[in-house]
Amino acid sequence: MERVDHADGRLRITRNGRVTEVVPSEIVCIDDCELEDPIHQGDERFHIIHGRRRQGQGRFWLIGPFVPGGLAAVAALTAAHPELPRRDVVVRGLPWKLRDPGWLGLRLMPVAGLGEFPERDLPTILLRDELKDSDDAK
Repeated sequence: MERVDHADGRLRITRNGRVTEVVPSEIVCIDDCELEDPIHQGDERFHIIHGRRRQGQGRFWLIGPFVPGGLAAVAALTAAHPELPRRDVVVRGLPWKLRDPGWLGLRLMPVAGLGEFPERDLPTILLRDELKDSDDAK
């Protein structure tokens, strides 16, 4: 079972029977994400939560649009902790391992899933303002 909740001021991520709690002090930034090509990839918004480095390793949590409780939990977290930095970003390409496995376990659709990943797996992220500036320059 997969689920994300906001309780006691922190995110509680449940995946494959394992519960991970993310306290606000571990969060560096929250990205409000959209895929680069919404016509062909879908326009569902999702979140990437960047965590503080541990033992020299960066990490992030991915919370997809269809994860039960995910969007509401992030909204509750940001309402409770408005000091957490947020960015509006566009994601260019979603790697297979970050995609939701879907009904048959196939990761065919570029829909973000749920999990904690090392920083090296982070997809290419463009700030929405940067993308707008590059479009204006054309």
